[in-house]
Amino acid sequence: MEAMRQNVEGRVVLDCSLTSEGALNACQVVEERPAGMRFGEASLRLACDPRFNAAPSAAPNTQMYERDGVQRIRRVVNWRLG
Repeated sequence: MEAMRQNVEGRVVLDCSLTSEGALNACQVVEERPAGMRFGEASLRLACDPRFNAAPSAAPNTQMYERDGVQRIRRVVNWRLG
């Protein structure tokens, strides 16, 4: 990944609906910093991973809300260099 090569860390905010089983669904990137480093794309792939998806409402950096009768979740994904 280009960001690793350049020693760049990032932050993404995902907004997703929740299925009746509590899994993330229909996620969208609402914020990505820095732009152009593909952190948003990587976060969307991560949102499909069952390990990331497990108990999403209990995850840190998470805000639950309802819009148009649909439970939604806003989750911050911080990309840090190891």
